[in-house]
Amino acid sequence: MENPLIRSGNYIRQRKNFLKFAVVCFGTVASVLSIAFFGSYGGWPLWVFLIIVSFAVGYLWGIAFWALFLKNVFHQK
Repeated sequence: MENPLIRSGNYIRQRKNFLKFAVVCFGTVASVLSIAFFGSYGGWPLWVFLIIVSFAVGYLWGIAFWALFLKNVFHQK
């Protein structure tokens, strides 16, 4: 059985898996923080909007991070 850290590193080695990871990890934290900071200014439509925007920003963050930093790191042999 492999080390969980090695397994997770092998999982995010592919671009599509890294984008899933970025959306879930970054988007979840960003949505919780945005609701905590701005949730009292509106009702549930604002909450839904904040959640959608947070996960979209997580996806964009994943694309930018992959293109700028990880694209060449994972393709080295």
